[in-house]
Amino acid sequence: MHSGLEQLIRQFHACQELAMQALEKAGIPRPASNQDWVAIGMSRWAELQAANCGFTIRPHGYGMAFWNDAFWIDFDIGATGQTDGFDAYRLSAFSSRNPFAIKISEADIKCFMNESVLSGEILASAYINHYLAVARGSSSQSMRIS
Repeated sequence: MHSGLEQLIRQFHACQELAMQALEKAGIPRPASNQDWVAIGMSRWAELQAANCGFTIRPHGYGMAFWNDAFWIDFDIGATGQTDGFDAYRLSAFSSRNPFAIKISEADIKCFMNESVLSGEILASAYINHYLAVARGSSSQSMRIS
């Protein structure tokens, strides 16, 4: 896998996890599925509750846009509640909206992702999300986002 893409995905994953932890701390449960997220995330109470917790959330479909003073991220929840999915568009938006993120164009992200799918390093789902073939958390390296 292209080293820049791998680092960008790791940064994205770190922020996904931080977003989920912030939601849990605010009393918004981690969804068991993307359908569960629709039931939880699309309710106005999630936005209102989050407004007083130092972050903003905008639920949409199977996902959300989340931002605070440290980062901005948009991602979808997977069919079985996975919170580590990504796609080229969202990686590109993450890269361009966060000063700390690795800078790679959307075209290059797509190219590198296609190569990584062909090599088996990235798994494509039947939906939008892609996943690393080696699950998040299997590495002992920690990710610093700022």
